[in-house]
Amino acid sequence: LVVQRSRKFVQESQRINIGRDIIFPEPQKPQVWEYDLEAVYGDLLHDFVEAFSAGEDEELFKLSLYYPYDYYREGLDPPEDIDLLKGRLKQIVRLIRTGFLKSFESSINSFEWRCNRMLLKVLSWLKEHRIDSTSEARYTEWLKSNKEVYKHALSFTPNQKSNNMEDEEENLDETLPDVEKNKWSNEKFHVSSIIDDSYADLELLASFSAKLKQLSVKDDAKLNRLTELIGKIFENSATGKVIIFTEFTKTAHYLKEHLSDRLADHNVVEVHGATKGNRRD
Repeated sequence: LVVQRSRKFVQESQRINIGRDIIFPEPQKPQVWEYDLEAVYGDLLHDFVEAFSAGEDEELFKLSLYYPYDYYREGLDPPEDIDLLKGRLKQIVRLIRTGFLKSFESSINSFEWRCNRMLLKVLSWLKEHRIDSTSEARYTEWLKSNKEVYKHALSFTPNQKSNNMEDEEENLDETLPDVEKNKWSNEKFHVSSIIDDSYADLELLASFSAKLKQLSVKDDAKLNRLTELIGKIFENSATGKVIIFTEFTKTAHYLKEHLSDRLADHNVVEVHGATKGNRRD
């Protein structure tokens, strides 16, 4: 339970109970440093907006592997807690889509990591749901036709050491994410329809990944604007220190790497939940 009190409530409470006035500092208007997402992502912005702006029945990014109940087989008695299940799984899909939206706004690196990790997740799910010879052949053909896409996605897998495509294909169980919680029975669901949706998601993610690979850090308009802002702050700073907050560690990594190059005269450090040692250092 979280209880939030407004300044007005606190002032009135103190006046009534203690008989004194509480004075809060005057809030300062935030300084806005504008940037253009189209300048960051180019044509990819249009594709992204199209994928996430469609109505619920026309979504290009359906994520049906997380919500299969649109394809529950007719004539079967649904589970007693079907409404609870549907609500929980729909919430998961919303959270995943929201994560994509936030990472897209956060940084190129954060969004690229999320796209490629989800691509591997979808591919792993399709591998586990080769329910017949048709789905088996479809999976094999996609992997064969998209070797470079798959190989690039693997670079976003922790501790991935193999550069040999044949080794990677033989060790998919080790390189692809676990999908144990998202296995769906073909007896209960029209899995072939979920497979169709998942290949559509896979193609969309592959398209995003290909366009992200073409983007250059030096053309990252948001990073360029941030660098300008930090320079302005340093000109008027008594301490010569700046703190940058970000929601995603991938963005923090990205900023640490490239701001260190751009601000060579300053010490740039990265601090997050996994940082070891004395963070004050």
